Amino acid sequence: MSRKKIIDNLALIALFSLLSTVVFSEEYSLEDLNEFKNSGLITTEDYNLLKAELLGENKDGEALFTLSLNDKINNPGYSLRRKEDKLYFSLLDFFKTIEFNNYSIKNEKLIMKLGKSLEEITIDMKSKRVFISRTNKSYKITDENIFTENSDFFIESSLFKEMFLLNLDVNENKLLIKGDLNFNPPFEIDHYLNRSRERLLEENSRNRILYTNDNSLFDVGYLKTRFNTEFSKSSGEKSFDSNWNGSLDYRGNLLYGEFNTSYDVKIDELGDTYIYYPDIWKNHSLEFGSYGTVSRELGLSFRKEKGYFIENDVITIRESVPLGSKVELLYMGFPLDVMNEENGFVEFTNREIKRDRDYVLRVHTDDGRIYDIAVNTARDFNLQNAGQVEYNLDIREEHDSENYNFAGNIYYGITDNLTVGLGAKKVTEYDVYDRKQSVVASMGELVYSNTIFKNPYTIALGGEYVEDNRYSHNLQTKFDIYNFSFYNAYYTYGDYYNESRSAEYSVKYTPFSGYSFDYNYRVNEYYEDSTTIDYDYGVSIYKSLMKDLLLTADVRKGRDLKHEYSIYLNYTGFHNFNTSLQNLWTNDGRDYNTTLSFTNKNFWETVDFSLDFSYSNRSENSISVRFTIDYDNFINFGFSKEKGGAESYNLGVNRIIDLKNVTANIESMDSSRVEIITFVDSNDNYKYDEGEELVENVAVEIGSQKVVTDEEGRASMYGVPNGILYELKPRIKKPSYSMGNNVILIKGKNTGTITAHIPITPLTNLEGFINLDDFEELSEELKNEILENVVIKVTHKERKLEELTMPDEMGYFEISELFPDGYNVEVIYLGDDFDIPNLSEQIKLGYVENNPQKFVFNVTKNKIALAKKKKEKI
Repeated sequence: MSRKKIIDNLALIALFSLLSTVVFSEEYSLEDLNEFKNSGLITTEDYNLLKAELLGENKDGEALFTLSLNDKINNPGYSLRRKEDKLYFSLLDFFKTIEFNNYSIKNEKLIMKLGKSLEEITIDMKSKRVFISRTNKSYKITDENIFTENSDFFIESSLFKEMFLLNLDVNENKLLIKGDLNFNPPFEIDHYLNRSRERLLEENSRNRILYTNDNSLFDVGYLKTRFNTEFSKSSGEKSFDSNWNGSLDYRGNLLYGEFNTSYDVKIDELGDTYIYYPDIWKNHSLEFGSYGTVSRELGLSFRKEKGYFIENDVITIRESVPLGSKVELLYMGFPLDVMNEENGFVEFTNREIKRDRDYVLRVHTDDGRIYDIAVNTARDFNLQNAGQVEYNLDIREEHDSENYNFAGNIYYGITDNLTVGLGAKKVTEYDVYDRKQSVVASMGELVYSNTIFKNPYTIALGGEYVEDNRYSHNLQTKFDIYNFSFYNAYYTYGDYYNESRSAEYSVKYTPFSGYSFDYNYRVNEYYEDSTTIDYDYGVSIYKSLMKDLLLTADVRKGRDLKHEYSIYLNYTGFHNFNTSLQNLWTNDGRDYNTTLSFTNKNFWETVDFSLDFSYSNRSENSISVRFTIDYDNFINFGFSKEKGGAESYNLGVNRIIDLKNVTANIESMDSSRVEIITFVDSNDNYKYDEGEELVENVAVEIGSQKVVTDEEGRASMYGVPNGILYELKPRIKKPSYSMGNNVILIKGKNTGTITAHIPITPLTNLEGFINLDDFEELSEELKNEILENVVIKVTHKERKLEELTMPDEMGYFEISELFPDGYNVEVIYLGDDFDIPNLSEQIKLGYVENNPQKFVFNVTKNKIALAKKKKEKI
């Protein structure tokens, strides 16, 4: 149909609408068109054309919808296919709409990787499967959910939503499709990357200055005072007995290490006294000192911290933590136990600590800092990576024999799979005649680890040798195959020992998360032809229920072990409390013990308390209650009461004193002092040089502490927690000074003093003059027109726009509060009367007290030039 004919028909339609009192517009409805056709005002051809325009159909008769995604992406010409009352989305048109290109098609397989997390969706037309990694679901492809046409994929609406959308609304009357993507579209990722790049460039351009405290030969440290009074009585007694105890703990710098000692005030005894060098080399720590109370013994150790150790199949988790800390033992996010540190360490021996599990120690320091330590109790066989080395050395004086015992070994990674270990030890023994002798043993070990068909295995072969009949050899293997874990150990001994050989076989089956079955078998053979056999087996369940409830249950039985049952419930749903219920049945269930505990988990708050109720059917004091409270790490109170009448009450004080400032409020001995010195960095080298001006009245914040520098530019802070990277936040009250692009960081490592020099950048002014002496013949009015068309643009050397300005009617201009640095100055003439090229000049602004930087720009009819004499008098 010609365009003229369409126009004629539209005119007839308008006339008809006018006569019918129907106001005709471009928003005519399908009912109007049907009435026009039925009235014979338009032909069938006209009707189909106008209907297609109205419904937004393409040339093939498919409806054109507006596709709106995330209320940001719109495609007004998106087509939907309809087959047997089902709607199908064109995949390639969808990709074009969101400008998505991270997909590939090969061998009838389409692989897409969506969003920042690169979640994968695969459409495999050969195997007829769709896999969605986000939901870990697979769908069979049928003609009803996916069909292909012209190299495009058409996906049924419900499956399309499952693949790409959080929600979907198709309004066929309004020809509108609305939905929200379940992944980040490319433009959002590009925006995120651009912002990240901008932030990274901005961060990289900042000058970071880090200050810390190095250990010193000697520096006075902290004294922790603990005194406690207890009143108690036993069952059946009416009067209370009183008792008291007190101790002093000291930590400070000595011989470039951490010096620690303690003193029991009541019994007048000195405790362990030692110097500790944490992480002195590749996670190895060094410690030497005098240990014990009555019998002092010298000792030295150099070791790599393991996090846990095993003795007689009992696993103990041990870690060094800041003094004064409280530590939670977490499993699957639930606290199993809470302990206070002792001498800078914490140890957990708990029935719930099992092999091959991941635990977390959540450390709550006195100052409110919280951090986690991950502990995995899997057998590591001292494996090392290629080139990695581990040392373990212990030397200890034995008071009774007046000798020194020694034990040391070294493990070195030949490759990532092979580790070799060598070691020796010397101990003091006594023969049958009570004669003292030193025995030296040597050790060697090879450990190999690899995988077979992605299943890991480890083989360890080692031995210890003293003399001909005094030796032992061992072979250990560990294999993990699917849900099974196998561990075997074989030992053979020389005839010096009673045992000739021993073996251990263990198998653990974990069919799915939260359940495990294990069996352990042990056999020992002796030279006198006797053999002992032992075994045990059990079932463990550990499940997180209702998000806030952890259930752990164990059933065990052995050859010489009667049935044991345990159920442990831990609930964290209360806002401020952890609640746990421990139940243990032993002796085939005849003996029963249960404990209900409440512990507040806001350890960083002012008040810390715990409340326990216990019951045992085998104890005389079958019911007991225990309560403790600690206020602000200063005053603590506790009591316990049992069914038989036994009671105890205690009241004490706990205070840390900085011996350099006894009035300072110190919350932890694992903290540092900070001495702040603010100075004018006149030569821009970020270092304090002798004679540079000190700046007073600068406010500096670290966490919740805030100080102001005195007239000498100095201020001090006390009790700043160690191990945390703090950014100092100076606030300069003088308007002519700035921090510039500097970031001042501190991180404490010991009890010493951190000296933080904060460079203050003085701001300067740029003054200029536009010299028009070359235009002497022009009137003042025309000269003013030239000045009105001159713009001065000053940018930082990093291309950051600083200022745009114009000269006044005399030709002067000024830009204030600029950092002393390099800048680019552009003088631009915007007028039409003269053809004057622009000037771009690099300048260096320095700092001269009370003397701004002055520049003269000579403007002629041919050019603009900077006067050679930069400090020309204006």
